[in-house]
Amino acid sequence: GEFLVSSYSNGLIAIWDMEKKEILETIENGFNDDCSAFFSHISNRITAISSHGQTRTWDIHTGRLLSIGRLNNFTYSVEFEISPDKKFVLVNDYLSNDAKGSKRTCKVYDINTGESKYNIPYNKDVSHVRFSSDGKSIILSSEDGTLTVWDFPPLQELIDQTRERFKDWPLTSEERRMYYLE
Repeated sequence: GEFLVSSYSNGLIAIWDMEKKEILETIENGFNDDCSAFFSHISNRITAISSHGQTRTWDIHTGRLLSIGRLNNFTYSVEFEISPDKKFVLVNDYLSNDAKGSKRTCKVYDINTGESKYNIPYNKDVSHVRFSSDGKSIILSSEDGTLTVWDFPPLQELIDQTRERFKDWPLTSEERRMYYLE
């Protein structure tokens, strides 16, 4: 059947059976703040991320806590989005280092390592962050109603990977331009 995972401000994470429209199991999240929960890329696990960047992963079948971690270089967030391949987490990260008030930046973290992979600085107040359904774009919506779409992974990274892959190949000038090697 289909299942859904949800998190609550009372410290619980619920696993729902969508056919029966009932909660199958609840798990205490162990955080002292809000969290977002999702099914991990390993299908028999649930991962939760707190608004302060702490992570916890449980076995779905036993409810046993499997790991505790932390996202690196993380300040504070109340909004997360998991990439369609469940390898990355996009966060709306609040930074309090601006004399005018708080600035926001969006970050992409590797779910497995907690490593910050990409930083997307943004000069507007971000209200929502999302991955496109194919995982090839990041969409940021601003409080002023504008949407900004970013390539994911960033286009420059793809160009750099292509350059590295083809650097020793005997290509014509036209082929080198086509692959952004010149």
